[in-house]
Amino acid sequence: DGTDLTIIDCAFIGNETGVLATGAATGRKRISGSFFIGNGHGDGYSHGIYVVRAESLSVEASRFEATKIGHHVKSLARRTQVVDSHFDDTGGRTSYVLDASGGGDVVFAGNTVVKSADADNAVIVNYDLSRGGAASALRIEGNRIVNRHPSGVLLRNATAVAPVLDDNEIINEGRGRLRLVAH
Repeated sequence: DGTDLTIIDCAFIGNETGVLATGAATGRKRISGSFFIGNGHGDGYSHGIYVVRAESLSVEASRFEATKIGHHVKSLARRTQVVDSHFDDTGGRTSYVLDASGGGDVVFAGNTVVKSADADNAVIVNYDLSRGGAASALRIEGNRIVNRHPSGVLLRNATAVAPVLDDNEIINEGRGRLRLVAH
């Protein structure tokens, strides 16, 4: 509930929510080298990480596996950077890998993503303003994405921001196409 939060080399296993940060809008949240395994209550309202408000969220070199129904990372921070991390939905029926439903300046780069066939939601990255905020920038770069979901969606963008998608390796093992959805 405070202003700043730094988590380095920690493991969050089997919790209702791995990290829930509700602190000050000026806060900076940094998570590095940490594991989030089997978190979530299974109700769609609990996540691996949920940052309710902050100036910035930085997730780097971390691993997320089997988040139950909720999102691996849900961020309403003004700036969200998720880099060099690994996300695997297998065994958890995870919803979004990254939910930026407060818009902001978002970078999703250098990650490895496995979107399972039985994921609760077909979307990998969600970018919208359903929780307020402002849309400013969205970059999805240098990721390795393995989609096994038959209706996979790489990006759901419900804003007017033109995303930058560059140098992503996409392996589509789902039966259908891996789509981009803009509203």
